[in-house]
Amino acid sequence: MNVYTLSTHGYNYLAESGISIEVRYRPSEEKRKTGGQHLQHTLEVNDFFISAELLARNHDYVRIRRRLHERDLKSMLRSKEKRVHITDAARDLLVPVIPDGFLELAVRLSNGKARIYPIVLELDRDSEEASQFRRKVNGLLAWYRGAYQQLFETSSMNIAIVNTGKPEHTNELLRWVEDALVTLNARDDSGKFLCTHSSLTQTVPHDLFFSPLWHTPFYPESIPLLVIS
Repeated sequence: MNVYTLSTHGYNYLAESGISIEVRYRPSEEKRKTGGQHLQHTLEVNDFFISAELLARNHDYVRIRRRLHERDLKSMLRSKEKRVHITDAARDLLVPVIPDGFLELAVRLSNGKARIYPIVLELDRDSEEASQFRRKVNGLLAWYRGAYQQLFETSSMNIAIVNTGKPEHTNELLRWVEDALVTLNARDDSGKFLCTHSSLTQTVPHDLFFSPLWHTPFYPESIPLLVIS
């Protein structure tokens, strides 16, 4: 597999064309990243956004309103918006919260009205311990109640957790989310979390978003990521 990164000339061309780019970009640093888990993680985030792009291209009732990669979020979030205060095991902690991506879709319903679906992307490569993941859930909910609603001007949030590890890890993730929600007395927020092991490259985009390939805490049946009613 060949992976290409921008050269200085490419970076300058994008800047001159008015395309949003990172404030800091060093081609030599990008080359050092093109290996191991960091590269695979970036490619999987890209795969999710490519699937969303194909969905919008092939279905005229779907439109992408906003699409922010992890890199974009790192650039746009101020320092105080990247960290939240949480309580974990009776300890007060300041933890970082930078999702892997943010996607906002507008879907035209049968009555002609549009419904907006904000999606916060979290990729999981089965590389975190249960305590780390529960802390992440805690942080995401704290972020949702603070900076998230101010930044994106919405009180709606769908946290799409894509398990790219072994299939059985999906059940572990759901159990960890449930444990965190029970500890936080936040079961009412369970509908915000959806988890899947569906392939981002082999699943038809329409199925990835609108077929029952996702699971949510405390609910035994599979459901779609986006429910149109």
